[in-house]
Amino acid sequence: MKNRLANLLDLFDASYILEWAENFQNQVLMKEEALELIKVDLKNQELLLAKGFLELSDDLCQNAVEKQEKIRRQIKYMEKDCLNMKHAFDQFISSYLLQ
Repeated sequence: MKNRLANLLDLFDASYILEWAENFQNQVLMKEEALELIKVDLKNQELLLAKGFLELSDDLCQNAVEKQEKIRRQIKYMEKDCLNMKHAFDQFISSYLLQ
């Protein structure tokens, strides 16, 4: 989407396109930051699982299961959010090009 955004900005020079593009770019950056946080959570989860299996601790295993569910919910939310953002991007481009 970043490349498509750059191409759009090269083709058109309207102030509201620039405003929309800046807002869209900010959304992309925020999602990239959120994905980086999920990557950290996944790495920590991997370490927790390894520790839990080594110690065979019920508390550690239960904690790992709860964290795993949280990570799954975060990933599912990000997938939906990114898909919605892509759809909004496509809609904006389509509506602008049809004007």
